[in-house]
Amino acid sequence: MIEQPREWIIQRAIDEWRNLWENWPGYSETLMTREEVMVALKACDERWTAYQFRGHNVKQATPEHTAPHAAGSYPKPRWN
Repeated sequence: MIEQPREWIIQRAIDEWRNLWENWPGYSETLMTREEVMVALKACDERWTAYQFRGHNVKQATPEHTAPHAAGSYPKPRWN
């Protein structure tokens, strides 16, 4: 059996319209496999029904898909 890579965390939506997410405490300190994150997402959805969650692959993340608050500032709008 091949071991799955541990590269997933859970994030909660701050503002889905602007694609702003925050790392969810208790589910972002330790990387999970894809299977583990699917189980964790279900648990989060059942426990905190008022929030929107996603699994986030930190190894394949692009700058647009990282939690902006982690860097201490929110992205500035681009007016092109």
